[in-house]
Amino acid sequence: MGRTKHPKYPKIGVIFELTLDGDAPENQPMTMFESNGYITKGWWHNGVVVAGKQTRIFKLFQWKGDWDKIGDKIGDNNPPGQWRNAFLSTFPEPDDKCPIGVHDASWHSLYGRSFPGIDLYGEPTFFRTNQITPFSPWRWLIFAKS
Repeated sequence: MGRTKHPKYPKIGVIFELTLDGDAPENQPMTMFESNGYITKGWWHNGVVVAGKQTRIFKLFQWKGDWDKIGDKIGDNNPPGQWRNAFLSTFPEPDDKCPIGVHDASWHSLYGRSFPGIDLYGEPTFFRTNQITPFSPWRWLIFAKS
C-alpha cells in the first residue's frame, strides 16, 4: 500500500482557505502551548481567542526583519495564533524551506513573549519574539484580502 500524499505548503502569495473550530479543546491557546511540550505554569495568554467554527482566506508572506518590523508590514492582516492548527491540519506535509510563524505573541511569561509557529520539519512549536532577526527568513501566515 502506498503512502497517502498530502498537500505541501502553498507558495508565497497563493491564496488558500482554512477552517478552524475555535471551540475544540485542542485549539484552545494554553492547550496548544501544553501540547507542544511546554509547561503552562507561569505562562498566560492574553490575546484574541477564536470562538466557533470559522473559515477564512489566507496566504503566506515572506519577510526578513525583526519582530516589530514584521508586525508593521503585516498590519491588520494578522490572525490569532490558533490558526496555526488549522494550517497544519490542512497542509501536513512540510517543504523544509523555512519556519512559518503567526505574528501573535499573546503567550507570555515573566521572561518574555512567544508566538505559535511551525519549524523547518513541519512540527508545531512556539518561538520567542527575540528569535526573529533581520538575518533569518520567515514565512508568516496572514489573512488575505478577498
